[in-house]
Amino acid sequence: MSIWNDMSWVPDLRTPFFNVFFETITLMGYPLFLIMFLCFGYFALGSKRFFHTTMLLIFAGLVNSWLKDIGQDPRPDAAFALDARTGTSYGWPSGHMQIAVVLWGYLAYTMRQKWAYWAAGIFICLQGFSRLYLGVHDLGDVTAGLLIGAALLYGFIALENHQPA
Repeated sequence: MSIWNDMSWVPDLRTPFFNVFFETITLMGYPLFLIMFLCFGYFALGSKRFFHTTMLLIFAGLVNSWLKDIGQDPRPDAAFALDARTGTSYGWPSGHMQIAVVLWGYLAYTMRQKWAYWAAGIFICLQGFSRLYLGVHDLGDVTAGLLIGAALLYGFIALENHQPA
């Protein structure tokens, strides 16, 4: 088994505290949290920023769904899974990781504050590790989600900054 698919190291890390911690982190990648966060942000932090964030998240979600349907890569063995909300969906690429990169990366970019970049980086790493820890993605799924999310974020920012001639 390759390093990209090996999940044998995960059970040894688990403790009751970390189970709750990483389940909480992973909840922040599910639609209910995202919808509530975007609604709050739209009214509290600015409509233009959160309209763009919403459009980017919708596009990233569609790309993720499309890639999962094309790749049809199974998730790790159910014996590793602590997050039953994934159901029977495919694993590659990790939607939580892809969404975390575009959401927190874009918000940090729009804020242009050093602390925001650090906070985004820390949260993105926690989100990716939570998916590994909970046993619902392998390293290949999470890495692909990171790279695809970064490409989508870069493309969106480039498009947003494009000045027509």
